[in-house]
Amino acid sequence: MIRWNKNQALASALAACLATGLVSAPAVWARGAADQQAEFTAHYQHNQQLEAQLLQQAEAGNVNNDTIAKLKATIDTLNQQIAALYVAEQALANAEATIPAEQQTNATLQALLQQKAKLESQIKSDQQASKGNKGNHRGAQARADLQNRQALMAQLNQINFQIKQLQRQASQWQKKPLAGALQELQSSIFHLQAAVIHYTNLWIQLEKPQASASVPASITGLAYVASTVTVPADGSAPVTDVVAAQPTVKDAAGNVLSANGVYKLSGPSGAKGVSIDPTTGTITVLPGATPGVYTVTYTQGKVSESVTITVTAQAAAQ
Repeated sequence: MIRWNKNQALASALAACLATGLVSAPAVWARGAADQQAEFTAHYQHNQQLEAQLLQQAEAGNVNNDTIAKLKATIDTLNQQIAALYVAEQALANAEATIPAEQQTNATLQALLQQKAKLESQIKSDQQASKGNKGNHRGAQARADLQNRQALMAQLNQINFQIKQLQRQASQWQKKPLAGALQELQSSIFHLQAAVIHYTNLWIQLEKPQASASVPASITGLAYVASTVTVPADGSAPVTDVVAAQPTVKDAAGNVLSANGVYKLSGPSGAKGVSIDPTTGTITVLPGATPGVYTVTYTQGKVSESVTITVTAQAAAQ
């Protein structure tokens, strides 16, 4: 059997795995993508084995009530959805691994790089020509050459911007070919596994005897040996009546508890000469005691049981 504190540690370890990024975005084109997928599968299987052990322990408790029934229904639903999501995750992982490189993006990028190289070469040539022919450049021609170089620089800046945009997009899709959907699904599966492990542990705890189970719920069986006592004659020794059967105390679940309650005696108004031991329940009747019907009440917790004792007077002398 897996103990509660061990299960808590395992669940905490799972939470730590989530917090440290165990399921963070395995990428198809990233280095070690296959290892990351294998790691996800291994942790998934580990969590499933833990849940299976806990579920077996919970079901062995064989405790049925409305709370546990609702909790079990939730756990069943979570386990079904986790299994279905894992099937989807495996299908997506296989699909992601077969996505080809984006040929159109690569072709566009290559064309832009070629344009960039051509412009850079043209600008360099113009600059060199301008330096070699400074004496020939005057007035309108000089301004025309400057405007031409500025136009070429503007084109180069625009091409550089487009190249950066394409490279950024290509990098993002290479790292997350499905826009991160696979990694988010893996993370969701781990979170659901953590949840179902928590609720299965809760089910196990609900099956354990609770502190409230030791609270008395019923008392039965109190009885005295005689139940009728005659007042002793003057000068005679006191007369007693003792408990024939200690009361049976049970909790709400029907478990028998230790009897450690208190006995109390009540009788006719102004009665005297009749007393009770609060611990043992023994009744003592002295000479000259008041005859009548007395009530013995045994109380433990918030429940009690009562019986009557009859004290009779001495028979009249003939």
